[in-house]
Amino acid sequence: RSEIEASGLTGGSTYLIRVGSPPGSLFGPGAGLVQIVSIPTPPNDDCANATPIAGNGFFNFDNSSTCTEGAPNGLCNKFGTSQIDSDVWYEWTCPANDNYRVRTCNVSNGVDTKIAIYDGPNCATSTMLDCNDDTCGLESEIFASNLVAGNTYLIRIGSFPGGAVGAGQFEIGPGNPPPANDDCINAEVLPGCGQFVFDNVLATTDGLPDLNCFKFTTSQIDHDVWYSFTAPSTGTYEFSLCNTGSGVDTKIAVYADQGVCPPSPALDCDDDAACGSVGGPSKVTWAATGGSSYLLRLGTFPGASGGSGLFDVTGCGAGVGMNYCISTVNSTGVAATIAGLGSTRISLNNLTLIASNVPQIPGIGIFIAGPSSAQIPFFNGFLCIGQIGLQRINQITPPVAGVVTQLIDYTGASTGTAPLNVMAGSSYFYQHWNRDPAGGGGNADFTDGYEILHTP
Repeated sequence: RSEIEASGLTGGSTYLIRVGSPPGSLFGPGAGLVQIVSIPTPPNDDCANATPIAGNGFFNFDNSSTCTEGAPNGLCNKFGTSQIDSDVWYEWTCPANDNYRVRTCNVSNGVDTKIAIYDGPNCATSTMLDCNDDTCGLESEIFASNLVAGNTYLIRIGSFPGGAVGAGQFEIGPGNPPPANDDCINAEVLPGCGQFVFDNVLATTDGLPDLNCFKFTTSQIDHDVWYSFTAPSTGTYEFSLCNTGSGVDTKIAVYADQGVCPPSPALDCDDDAACGSVGGPSKVTWAATGGSSYLLRLGTFPGASGGSGLFDVTGCGAGVGMNYCISTVNSTGVAATIAGLGSTRISLNNLTLIASNVPQIPGIGIFIAGPSSAQIPFFNGFLCIGQIGLQRINQITPPVAGVVTQLIDYTGASTGTAPLNVMAGSSYFYQHWNRDPAGGGGNADFTDGYEILHTP
């Protein structure tokens, strides 16, 4: 015996019903009964009949026998579709001025929910504030900021198109919104290589599961935040949390930016393995083309909590040198970093050092160099060059928009300093130092270190 269900049929219209047998099974004349039953839809199947609710707490929903009334919306573009199917509607009265979240996590009884909230009670003119699908497994969570006590807002509870429907609950309560770069479409633009701050405590999940991310029985990354990075030159780049000690159980990925969110497939994805510790930091590397953009996705292993910390993007000096050591966050909000352009050939004498994210303090900062590396805590940062043979290699140069550049003269003639003791076939180490009183560093804040293997 078989059963079918059709929604949204119009009174007075005629429909065809086809009765047959599965291919290969018995068929022939006989007597049977085709039964047609009308299944009532809930009163709040239509937005105009939204169920009034108020305050914080848990509320029941049932979208088992519903039609789809709401329109697709760009904020709902999740997993290839902007629609919410089988929707029911609620007109909610806000109890107090605050930020709020609406969630079906752990209370939707297996319904594949997709939910949205609108800025008023008018079905025709209210604007969608947020929409989500699958923050927590197949369940969802949305946020709305600066809601006003006594005002009413529309809440739409439905399912992912083709997903499971049914009865469950949703929860309304105060809650802060996710970070600005919570969704791929709002990826934070990184200025280049360096050390950057992340916080995914309140982040939702909008990235796709990816076979390249299949680690420890799951292909998903939870609580993801996004960054956009443009490679300054062709080479190998690294996105890493190995040296920053954030303590978050991270899972990260990198994608070519094709202008589609969420992107797929990942160029590289890692959960713990690259840094060598289970339940800890992660690292990915990829071959980039100069001038091309890439999306960096930072989240957690499914089930782990989000957190905050630092991550490194290195490789901007690929082909010239290699970053090493640690730089700390300064008053610009990120850590200063160093890179190099030009040639490693001593005979050409055309190497340029570039320090980025330098505090804008005119006239206070110099490049330094030496024949050995180090990582010595020093005021607000780390001295990354051994003290024996350390020397400054230029006159004081002020930053321009947070960037300091310096053409290196190995003879020392143009900088008024002694010649650098650079030997062909050996490495030399470079760093930029500046003062940063606003960052609490007093007399010393540093970039990371930069190692260059010089050639004749």
